[in-house]
Amino acid sequence: MNRGVQWLLKAIATIVLVFLLEIGSRVLWPVDPPKPLKIAGGAVWSDRILPDPLLFWRLRPHILENGQPLTNRLGLRGPEVPPKRHDEFRILSLGESTTFGRRLAYEDTYSSLIQEGLGSVAGQTVRVINAGVPAYTLFQGVTYLEHRGLTLEPDAVLVYFGYNDFIPATRRGLDISARTQSGRTDRELFRHRKSAGFQTSSWMLDHSNLFRLGAVIAGGAAKPDPSTRRVPAADRARLLAGLDEMVALGLHLRNEQAEEQSDLFALLSEEESAKVALRVELPEADPLPPRQRLKLEKEALGFYLSGHPLDPYRPELEKLAVSSGRLREREFADGAKVTVAGVVAHLRV
Repeated sequence: MNRGVQWLLKAIATIVLVFLLEIGSRVLWPVDPPKPLKIAGGAVWSDRILPDPLLFWRLRPHILENGQPLTNRLGLRGPEVPPKRHDEFRILSLGESTTFGRRLAYEDTYSSLIQEGLGSVAGQTVRVINAGVPAYTLFQGVTYLEHRGLTLEPDAVLVYFGYNDFIPATRRGLDISARTQSGRTDRELFRHRKSAGFQTSSWMLDHSNLFRLGAVIAGGAAKPDPSTRRVPAADRARLLAGLDEMVALGLHLRNEQAEEQSDLFALLSEEESAKVALRVELPEADPLPPRQRLKLEKEALGFYLSGHPLDPYRPELEKLAVSSGRLREREFADGAKVTVAGVVAHLRV
């Protein structure tokens, strides 16, 4: 038997073996194909989320809840977005589940209340477009603005992103298609998804139960750094610093469009198109000092989000004081003396 025939027989045997393993894995250890996102209330959202090559996930158009429309044809919360009128001041409201407001009537979402409260600005009727998406971060919001939001011709952008930015990347909630990349920041994952390796593995996850089973096992064995946040402070500072520039660019392009009556993004030069996509190099910006960031969080939210003023003293406090958690668990007998630590927020003399 010549070598060519031997190689052919080995190849056929390998294909048959892989086929049998695939069938066996589907029967004995079936793994569901990946969903774009897993969040609390998954049964509610399982059929409402679509994979998105840029934003990781997005909402389906024309979602109905209790017979009432939840999203429009763009997959955005609220009524359809009409062409912009010449006497309209348009605000694009970016955010996450708080902005989306699934449990509220649309009229009770803060975007709608802002529109109603403002009424008009300098003789122009105000329209606020709710572009909030559950589990989104500032990175995803800015990506949406750069790639799609500018086509809605906003005059101003309202931004609300908090909790999701600061949770560990290991808790992103992405399904098995990203489990093995769960230690990456949103920006790192965005860049990684463009690679040929990721595209190949995504196709395999969609079509092979055996590959999905291997991904689950590999994901369970991986030990990503739990301190990595979805949007680190440095990324957050740069994203916030770039918002004004993006809105200004959109206004500039819209003015040119009005003069030349041409397509908005057909006007982009090679240099300008690099600004609009997330190939954009956002301006350098230093993160807020921790104490200032915590102060602003407390003022805006009523609680600390990204940390606590006493975090630098945690090792010493653990030796000297009792945590509130231990008090809640009633570890001490009635009448026991304990030492606690805190921050003096207000002082009245």
